[in-house]
Amino acid sequence: MANMGGFSVAGMKKLQKQLNKIQAGDVDAFVEGCAKELAARLLSKVIKRTPVGDYPKSSGRKGGTLRRGWT
Repeated sequence: MANMGGFSVAGMKKLQKQLNKIQAGDVDAFVEGCAKELAARLLSKVIKRTPVGDYPKSSGRKGGTLRRGWT
């Protein structure tokens, strides 16, 4: 069997203390913060993937209106 290396419990205990603080503290703020972070990441990806219209210069139209409209 291969040697799996050492394991330190200190990191796990630190994580446990942080999770206990969340449980004792403001869980709603934590969940809301996570949701906002996920939404911001999703919006960033959506904006990058939204196509930009390519119009001839003679039409007077400008592409990117849909992309700029994401908020």
